[in-house]
Amino acid sequence: MRKLILVLNCGSSSVKYALFHNEEEIIRGIVERIGSKVKNHKTAIKIVLDLLLKKKYLNSLKEICAVGHRVVHGGDITKSVVVNREVMSNLKKSTVLAPLHNPHNIEGIIAIQNFLPKIKNFAVFDTTFHKNIPDYAALYGLPLSLSKRYKIKRYGFHGISYKYICEELKRKCGRLPKKLIICHLGNGSSITAVFNGRSIDTSMGFTPLEGLMMGTRSGDIDAGIIFHLARHHKNIKEIDHIFNFSSGLKGVGNSNDMRDIWKKSKKDKKSKLALDMYCYRLQKYIGAYSATLNGIDALVFTAGIGENAWWVRKNVCDKLGYLGIKINQKDNKKNKWKIGPKVYVLKTNEEKMIAREVKCLI
Repeated sequence: MRKLILVLNCGSSSVKYALFHNEEEIIRGIVERIGSKVKNHKTAIKIVLDLLLKKKYLNSLKEICAVGHRVVHGGDITKSVVVNREVMSNLKKSTVLAPLHNPHNIEGIIAIQNFLPKIKNFAVFDTTFHKNIPDYAALYGLPLSLSKRYKIKRYGFHGISYKYICEELKRKCGRLPKKLIICHLGNGSSITAVFNGRSIDTSMGFTPLEGLMMGTRSGDIDAGIIFHLARHHKNIKEIDHIFNFSSGLKGVGNSNDMRDIWKKSKKDKKSKLALDMYCYRLQKYIGAYSATLNGIDALVFTAGIGENAWWVRKNVCDKLGYLGIKINQKDNKKNKWKIGPKVYVLKTNEEKMIAREVKCLI
């Protein structure tokens, strides 16, 4: 009997899934519209299991030897783990740190425990890759007693993607560049400075709100803006919604889709402003992390925007000549994997990375 690994990534309104034999992908897909067309995450996962059987990707559910779950926030857990009662308790406590993500990740684990009670569940965390960020980069300028009491520090996110990119770049180049900057640019965007394979700083912080301008998130802001809005009769839930769901590209350019922003940018001033702000933030972070690393050996673009939006890469890289960054414009437009002596475009595969982690733990 085959031993297959099922990978689940449960979001707020969707469940992404992939089935692997060792590290070979058999099938991947997504169940969407949870909460409207699909009742809940448990129903969505039942749909996934039924589909895998119906389409003969599985001969029996017994072929699934393990299920790997993407969990955004690991809290105090700093490595991939088998889910047991203690781990589950920690995950539930961490929901206060990632209220938009962890509850859905937990629902996915509970659903599998119901449908496949004898199968081990594994949690793979987005925060793990950033566990070695030094305190001087991880902590905020708050009273230390407050930071300790409320566990306030830079946790970082997109770690599963960053780890995969490091392994993929090493495979393609024969070695991993010592001083590496990776830009994970999607609807949620972040950037990480990697030294000798370890994350030493990253743009997302205590929550995934900090850092780069994103699809609907503001990224870095002056904290005083929160108090300013509160004085104008905005309550905390309204402010939270503004920063997380009504800002970024959407708030400035009226769309959270970078393709729409690009198409409209030549005629629409708001779209052009949104594009310019997005690229400027990215350039600024690359410059800052180059200083942190004391140079740069390689720059990688990944995720939806990073892999496909050649105009973003051009806008950013054309202003990085002082770092020795120069790209081939034809290769860039074709989204080739190497577009300059130091610049790479790599497709991320978080599901494969999760399967790889689970395989090591079985």
